[in-house]
Amino acid sequence: MIERDLNMPNRIVGELLYPGGYIKLIELGLEDCVDEIDAQQFLGYTLYKDGKETHVSYPLEKFQSHISGRTSHNGRFVQRLRKKAASLHNVTLEQGTVTSLIEENGIVKGVHYKNKSGQVLTAYAPLTIVDIPSYLVGLTLTNCNLPKKNYGAIILGHPSPILLYP
Repeated sequence: MIERDLNMPNRIVGELLYPGGYIKLIELGLEDCVDEIDAQQFLGYTLYKDGKETHVSYPLEKFQSHISGRTSHNGRFVQRLRKKAASLHNVTLEQGTVTSLIEENGIVKGVHYKNKSGQVLTAYAPLTIVDIPSYLVGLTLTNCNLPKKNYGAIILGHPSPILLYP
């Protein structure tokens, strides 16, 4: 596993894990990756528009009580996933920068990369994930409670919605 930077990311992206994502973590044996990172249960949203509000809960009636969404600091979650991956006998975690993909018949089979010391190396793997980041404007507030515990808020403003979550 090659990561450009092994430091804990400090950015706003992917802080909300929907209930289906949490169920998938359980199926993969990764549910402990939301432990010890201040992850909070997330049950749905309060929608606000034109001075009116309504609550929308996830349909979780058929699931056990621990099934819900989870919100957390993205960097803490990423670090837990990295730690879990690195604990596997067949995974090596290394800091490096991918310089090019190795493709065969249109299928990515591996990468060429530079490690921390600048050495150019090649790695092959049955799964290659290439991350292309997107952009988002965000604000982190501390000691700020939302109106309904364990719920986010969506303000349907003009021209774009505003999302708030713990």
